[in-house]
Formats: sequence, structure tokens, C-alpha cells
Amino acid sequence: LLVEDNSINQQVATEILQNVGIIVEIADNGEQAVRKVDQIPYDAVLMDIQMPVMDGYEATRLIRKKARHSTLPIIAMTAHAMKGDREKCFAAGMDDYVTKPIAANHLLSALAKWISQPEIEEAIIDPARKTEDRSPDIHLPDSRGGIDIKSGLKRIGGNRKLYAQLLRGFLRDYANIADEIKATLEQGNRAKAEQLVHTIKGVAGNISADELHSAAQELEKIIKLGKAADFNPIFKHFQNTLHKLIEELTLFAQQEEETKLKAQSSRSVKQRSTTNLVSLFTEFDSLLRKNNPKALDHFAVLKKYLNVADNAHDTEELENCINSFNFKGAREILIQIAANHDVSLAKEEK
Repeated sequence: LLVEDNSINQQVATEILQNVGIIVEIADNGEQAVRKVDQIPYDAVLMDIQMPVMDGYEATRLIRKKARHSTLPIIAMTAHAMKGDREKCFAAGMDDYVTKPIAANHLLSALAKWISQPEIEEAIIDPARKTEDRSPDIHLPDSRGGIDIKSGLKRIGGNRKLYAQLLRGFLRDYANIADEIKATLEQGNRAKAEQLVHTIKGVAGNISADELHSAAQELEKIIKLGKAADFNPIFKHFQNTLHKLIEELTLFAQQEEETKLKAQSSRSVKQRSTTNLVSLFTEFDSLLRKNNPKALDHFAVLKKYLNVADNAHDTEELENCINSFNFKGAREILIQIAANHDVSLAKEEK
């Protein structure tokens, strides 16, 4: 059971786990996790700490109250890395602890201590075994706007399609997060502002937006400590880093959309060309069947649509037959050329 409130973090963790054959179910908060654990005998629980409705500490304490869950492995999975956080997890009843951003090897190593699965052990021994360049048609540079794309792809097993989806999700959900943090602080709600920064820190880490992750880490520390004098320059740095990232992701989204539109246009042109070719083959066949001299003129039009390099000999033979008014021989060659273009023409009836 993966207990995590953020959709991007859910997708990253799920991809890592599914890559080694683990069946994953998701709970969006601690309250859901408590209910699900009562209903389903999970092999292990990956528990986020800071969540709405009910946090990971409270959820773990409630789960441990029931004797039948006393041996259920609960592993903390959190962006908290402050002194004492590990001890708080153990005190709540958790068995282990991994930090965000999620590193596949660390997560799988922690799981391997508590559940036995050969695929997990193999992935730990040979991490590259499960990392392959999937969806190679989606172009991504090695780095962009403070994102280490190579590292981000490695985290999710080379799944380019998913990674592009994560980047689009980040752009959609967090473009205005700096304004939201500032407004929350101005309302005097420091706890909520800290939660927002904590979330963006974890998400930035999981997509390998390293510059933003570091900036959010500093901002979280200042808000937590309440150092008002140090806030403005650190917030400004966070804001600028986020702005640079959003600009780059906007450009990426635009380029991706342009590529998609070009591909659609290309497919449309190809479909139209195929339709034209079918029509030309059919009309030409009809003229040959009728021994109609107009076949000579029609051939000149058809020839423009044919891939002459692939059909050079057949095309030359076809032209010779037409010029000598051997329409029957021409038709036999035409049937073969049409078949090479995935167009089926009826053979001459005997």
C-alpha cells in the first residue's frame, strides 16, 4: 500500500514498484490507509508523513493499535530529513525509513528487508536491468531549466512517456505555488505555508528539478524556524528558480504540442496520399481493362505518386507495356505494383 497525497509522487513510486512486479494500491491520506489496511492483507505499507486529513504518524499509531497489524511492515517515505525525524517515525511504530526524493535502489533495499521477492533483489544487484529507454520517440534533452532529465528518467526506469507526463503535471499544478505560499504567510498561516513548501520540495526532488529542490529546502527551513529577517532573499531565490523552471517547462510543452500537431498533419497527409493512390490505381486498372488509350495519360499522373526507387524495374516494364499497347501485360504488372503499396486489385478472370 502506497500512502501518498501527491499525484506526481504517487506516479514516481508506483513506476519504481511496478517495474519489479509489485502490485501497488494507493491511499491519498492516513485515514484512507487505516481503512484499507483493515480490509486488505498488504505485504507492506509505504507511509508518507505529512498529509492532509491524517498524517503518517497518526495513521501508523492507529494501525498498530490492532494486534493483527503488529507485524505489518510500515516504511516511512518522506521528504523530512531534519534531526529527530527518523526517531519520531520509529516512535510512532514504523519499521524503516526512506527519504524523498525517491531513489529506486534505496526504496527497493528497504522493501527487501521486509518482503521477499526475487525481482526486488535482482533490481538492487543490477539497477540498470530495469532501466530501459522506453518511448524513444518522445524527445527530451539531458537537462533543462535546472532539471537533470537523465537522472529523472533513471528514477522511473527510462519511461519517457511518463516523465513527460510528470513534467506537464508539474507545470499544470505548481506554476503559481510561490504566490500561494506568499499569500498563505501574509494570512498568518505558517503551518500551511510550510506544508506547501514541503510538498514542492518533495515533488521537485522526484522529477530531479535539483535547483528548485535545494531552494525549497532552504525556504522550508526558514519558515520552520520563523526567521523573518532571512525570509525575503531566500523566498526571492525560490521564486526566481521556480519561474525559470516554469518558463522552460512551458517551452517544452509548446514544443511537444507542435511535434504532436506535425505528426497529426503528417498522418493526415499520408492518409490523403493513400486515398489518392487507391483511387489512381483503381481508375488506371479500369482503363487497362477497357483497353482505353487514355491509360497512357493516366500513367503519367500515377507515376508521380509511386516510389520509383522501390519499383524501378516494374515501373519501367509497365511503361513499356503501355507504350506498346500491351494492356493485358500492363495490368499484370500493375497488380504487383499496387500490392507493394498495400492496394489490392482484382486479378483478371479466366
